[in-house]
Amino acid sequence: MARKVLASLKSILSEGAAARLSGAKLGSASESRCEEARSAQACGLVVGRDIPSKEEIQTIISAADGRWRPLLVTAVFTGMRSSELRGLAWDNVDFDQKLIHVRQREG
Repeated sequence: MARKVLASLKSILSEGAAARLSGAKLGSASESRCEEARSAQACGLVVGRDIPSKEEIQTIISAADGRWRPLLVTAVFTGMRSSELRGLAWDNVDFDQKLIHVRQREG
């Protein structure tokens, strides 16, 4: 699951870099470090390497604009799975009650 989330985040960051929303294509270096770590020992998730740090998340959100911003903010503050985020429809968001109803996933 962590790999799927990381892959989705890398894809979003790549889109952002292509649109000049961020200065660099973040995340690509973490793959090689993780592969190196696997040869020596099991690769555990590390903040700042596999998972963005708080500072990196703040940078990503502040640079996000347009259609990516709601997705990124929702992902960061809800902890929803990537499949749940992809399956989320506006009908499932209750702004009055400040609730998100997870009713479907998208594979």
